[in-house]
Amino acid sequence: MLIIVAVYEVPFYIIVGIPVTLLIDFALKLTNASSTKKLYLFQFLLYSLSAAFFGLYFYFTVNDNWNNVEIAILVVIAVYTYFHILFFLRKRFNKE
Repeated sequence: MLIIVAVYEVPFYIIVGIPVTLLIDFALKLTNASSTKKLYLFQFLLYSLSAAFFGLYFYFTVNDNWNNVEIAILVVIAVYTYFHILFFLRKRFNKE
């Protein structure tokens, strides 16, 4: 099951994750949040909005064979996994 989920998640990370990350990075440059907690919460909010947008997009465009809960789980897992890995990698490499 893990391999099947990974096959669906990897293209999502590449096709959707990179452009969304660039847009969120641009939005972060426009703000002047300096603390790590504020940056985390703002990014979490923006990634949550993108998860909601893409969840609704897949809800209305995917065939009726899929269960709506499965679509939501795939989107949420992909978005929040991507966000947390990226956030902690940035935090680690910006300190050094």
